Amino acid sequence: MSSDKRELLKLRQGLVSEEESVLEVEEKPYIEKPVGMAAVSNFVYHHKIHIVIVAFLLAVAGVLAYFTLSSEKADITILFIAGDEATAEFFHFEASSLQAAFETFTPDFSGNGSVYAECLVIDLSLRIGGVPRNPEAVQGARIKLFGEMQAGNALIFVSNREALKNIPGEEMLEDFYMNLEERYPGNPNVTDGVFYRIKGSPLEAAAAFEQVSLPDDLYLVVRENVGTFRLSANRVAQIKENSLIVLDNITAG
Repeated sequence: MSSDKRELLKLRQGLVSEEESVLEVEEKPYIEKPVGMAAVSNFVYHHKIHIVIVAFLLAVAGVLAYFTLSSEKADITILFIAGDEATAEFFHFEASSLQAAFETFTPDFSGNGSVYAECLVIDLSLRIGGVPRNPEAVQGARIKLFGEMQAGNALIFVSNREALKNIPGEEMLEDFYMNLEERYPGNPNVTDGVFYRIKGSPLEAAAAFEQVSLPDDLYLVVRENVGTFRLSANRVAQIKENSLIVLDNITAG
């Protein structure tokens, strides 16, 4: 048995006092805690990885918040749906011109002092430049259209006639789109009840198309409040009312 163990045993048995014991007690060195800037430097040194991660996450959150708060609020949202190559080409070159034309007839619904018509281009065309498009790109566009249809933010669609027919299917055409013939009786741009032809309309007159001429086969429709939307019924009703105000302004010239 070591001498230290023997001394410890004597202490426990009361054979010797702490003063009489020769047991060597190891004294731990006293470490003075840093204060002030030294304490800050010490903390940063030991937690620098965590500090960098937190700073990065805060920076990302700040950027996202900035763009969310500073992004312009749309007064109206419109879907530009390219159902064929000619329509896709037109939207590629002249979507901004058509957007500016829509803004001419759009009131400041948001009340922020400016008018912004958000125009989302969805390209469903199967060919581009005569060459078949990537099937994955076409499928992605169809998924995007489906998502926008579910959301309900846009009730005005602009596209070629065949594409507009294919969205609901021929049998649901009159139920899916608003009957514009009833709303605008005698309007020469309204055909087959639901289609408003843009060629020769005040909308064309308000646009300054430069690179590609307006296709003859380009129509506007207004979706009825049918189906299930992710937005509330009140919000969808407001979007529909705003959409009809825009169309009333267009037809009035």
